[in-house]
Amino acid sequence: MTGRPTTRSYAIDADLYVALLRHGGPQHWAQELGVAFIARRPGPQHSEAQIRDSLRALFCEHRPKRFPSERWLREHGPRGLVEQIKRSGGARHWARELGVPGPQPARWTDELIEAELSLLCAHKSLWPTKAEFLDAGLGGLLTAVRRGHGSAWWARRLGLPQRRRSPARS
Repeated sequence: MTGRPTTRSYAIDADLYVALLRHGGPQHWAQELGVAFIARRPGPQHSEAQIRDSLRALFCEHRPKRFPSERWLREHGPRGLVEQIKRSGGARHWARELGVPGPQPARWTDELIEAELSLLCAHKSLWPTKAEFLDAGLGGLLTAVRRGHGSAWWARRLGLPQRRRSPARS
């Protein structure tokens, strides 16, 4: 781009930056793309160990079924934790690190559905029941599965047989 930036280009840059923050943050993408990350924001930088300790303490105290939302983290976590999470890989990174389902996405794509199902079904030999989805805090995932391709399609894709339904009782 040459010349002076337009209002439209600022809006596109803002949208791109918001998307970047939602999907791992600048540090994550710098590493992913193999470029140097230069932190430009002032403020204390916490080590991954400090972030992990803060998150583990919150999980021990409150026992959420999945990685919490930014709003919940701001209400219950130490000051600056949300920003530190964004700077160090994002919520999905930390969910994987702690072995919990990631935060509910605003929009379920097939890629996100498959990633969440892979985590849920990692040690299963049968397609999970509705109760298993709900117990794992994944009611939104189950809804996305049903509204999209359906349970049978995803079960086949993941190579998991579905349970046979018991005959109706009279």
